[in-house]
Amino acid sequence: MKLRNLFASLLFIPAFLIAQSFSVETEVEAYLQKNSTLLSLSQNDFQDYSIYREYVSKQTRLQHVFLQQNYSGIPIHKAEIRLHYRADKGWMQTQNSFVSNLENKQVFSQTSLNQLQAIESACRILDIDYSKLEYPPVV
Repeated sequence: MKLRNLFASLLFIPAFLIAQSFSVETEVEAYLQKNSTLLSLSQNDFQDYSIYREYVSKQTRLQHVFLQQNYSGIPIHKAEIRLHYRADKGWMQTQNSFVSNLENKQVFSQTSLNQLQAIESACRILDIDYSKLEYPPVV
């Protein structure tokens, strides 16, 4: 009887430990929900994000998590939050460049210039003499 109870306990302990393990996605979401005011973000501002990098430092035992803010699934350039977690310290934030009030911003997901127009515009701004050369050059 004791052997059977011991065997049953050994079967359920790993399942219990797995259920209690640290889930980065769940913990990050909880951190964002709890600290939205501190981060100066609305719920909509972190509605669409992805974890683009995650690792544990052997030296500091910190779990580093890098979040990328997205708009309709498209990453927003340089809009990220860097979080660091250690069980005895909790969460630490070292960077927050998420765009706040994103729903009120005018977001363009297409280019408004073609490649040639972009080159012409850059040359004009930089005072570079630019003329369209025929290719191959006429000799």
